[in-house]
Amino acid sequence: MKRSCLIWGCVAGQAWGVFLLRRQRLRGAKKVAANRKLAANLRDTLILLGPTFIKIGQLLSTRVDVLPPEVIQELARLQNEVPSFPAERAIAVIRQELGKGVDELFASFERTPLAAASLAQVHRATLKESGEEVVVKVQRENLLDLFRVDLANIRVVAWLADRLDPQTEAASANWKDIAKTSGRVLYREVDFNHERASAESFAENFKTFKAIKIPSVHPELSSSKVLTMEYVPGVKISNAEQLAEEGFDPVHISNQLTTSYLEQVCRHGFFHCDPHPGNLAVDNGYPGGRLIYYDFGMMENMEDNIKKGFVDLIFSIYENLPLEACDALEAMGVLRRGVDRQSIERIARDLLNTFQQTLASADNKW
Repeated sequence: MKRSCLIWGCVAGQAWGVFLLRRQRLRGAKKVAANRKLAANLRDTLILLGPTFIKIGQLLSTRVDVLPPEVIQELARLQNEVPSFPAERAIAVIRQELGKGVDELFASFERTPLAAASLAQVHRATLKESGEEVVVKVQRENLLDLFRVDLANIRVVAWLADRLDPQTEAASANWKDIAKTSGRVLYREVDFNHERASAESFAENFKTFKAIKIPSVHPELSSSKVLTMEYVPGVKISNAEQLAEEGFDPVHISNQLTTSYLEQVCRHGFFHCDPHPGNLAVDNGYPGGRLIYYDFGMMENMEDNIKKGFVDLIFSIYENLPLEACDALEAMGVLRRGVDRQSIERIARDLLNTFQQTLASADNKW
């Protein structure tokens, strides 16, 4: 009850802020500044409410189809600004899950976490026999109990948001579905056995790609709440200055990232759902730079109709076929069935013509 009261107190505060902002009818730079201030307050509120809400904030930070850019920018900071929990609690979880203390399992174990995330934190360690450096991902305590209370309240918030938020022609603007998907992702992500299997499958899919690295896992030192993986340090992909200092080729890195995602989506239908800068890095394991993927808790299998629709969309864009592009968007569920297709097809035709002109332009730098 106390937890629900805290949640609804925060929801009421945020709703009041949105109401006051809409009432002011601001425009231009003033509206952007006000949105950013409200978004910063939302970010701080999500941190106050803890793991469930931090994670949902991280998920929403990728939803450019739902939220304005200034809100996205503030929520994206949740990817790097999550507070850690005491090392003693992490060590207790490891003993409970693996049956031994860290001194028995590892030659060394760093008490200060390397990184903290919404649902877990990571500690560096060294294996006893091989001396290999690894990272040990340890789950926060009592997450399932927290999820049950939080998600029940979030479903009610989503129900209210669907009635108060103006609908658009985008099928994605559905808060109830967003809440449902977020809950499914959260429950799956707290099962580290699932993440371990996903990491192994992902590594198998890219085993012939020398310019892409997926850290290997250690099943004997893993459980549903502890995951031990190869330590593969790198430069964060968003740190352009350091990438340039170390001589990495940005064009090569961009090509590898694009190619790897086309491979995931168009060929395997199994893709990394959380590619924020904290989960992508670059090292010198390949000329020009080797792309490293981290964190495989959010992986998704793409349904055949969506995979086919995405492939059809790519071909229709490059072949300048606006009708086929709209058909592909409808097959993927991005475009809601029954909308005014004539208007959307006219917009698609203009966009694709502009795209073709860009490709044909002498100034094209692509």
